[in-house]
Amino acid sequence: MSRTRQHSKIQKAINDAVDRYLSQVDDYELGDLYGLMLGEVERALLTKLYHHTTGNLSRMSRILGMSRITLKKKLTARGIE
Repeated sequence: MSRTRQHSKIQKAINDAVDRYLSQVDDYELGDLYGLMLGEVERALLTKLYHHTTGNLSRMSRILGMSRITLKKKLTARGIE
């Protein structure tokens, strides 16, 4: 699968999720939507990838394109491991 096609599929999934979320809440309920969304996406991505790689941090850091140190900090902050 091409990188453009992968990006397109991820973008569609994100757009659909944001649309569903916004249709279920009132504006007055929203606060720090940006931080909420980024935090939840990061948690889901790290959790799924942790299970996909059976906890192999070297493999995870390569797939994510970040250092093992940064990855370890993110996993610890999110309570994953």
